Amino acid sequence: MYSVQSEIIFNSAHFLENYNGKCNTIHGHNWKIIIEVQSKELENDMVIDFKQLKEYLKEIEQLYDHKLIIKKGSLKENTIKCLEEENFILSIVDFNTTAENFAKHIYYILKEKYNVNIRKVDIYETDNNKASYWEE
Repeated sequence: MYSVQSEIIFNSAHFLENYNGKCNTIHGHNWKIIIEVQSKELENDMVIDFKQLKEYLKEIEQLYDHKLIIKKGSLKENTIKCLEEENFILSIVDFNTTAENFAKHIYYILKEKYNVNIRKVDIYETDNNKASYWEE
């Protein structure tokens, strides 16, 4: 089995819905996402062209970089309207924005949208805190 990894780093803000602690309010991270792609066979002597993998990661970065990531339904419509009127750029998702859920979300974007044979997605909220998602 072969594997390759690539990573991106971007900045965004989020908050955790129904969380009892400081993370229930808006705060930001320098997210680092590491993608590992695997293959039993090489095509053109590669698992995947790094250039292609970087393009996929760049598209993911554009979805979330310098945006406020919000779970759909976690804020009142008036609040969202006010944020947009103040020119906040929002990325509204269907999951509570924990690192674990974010890792799973990115895993399935790569697997389903780009048909990439993903082994694992690691996502760091900080240098010391990482969540991972993979299928068994």
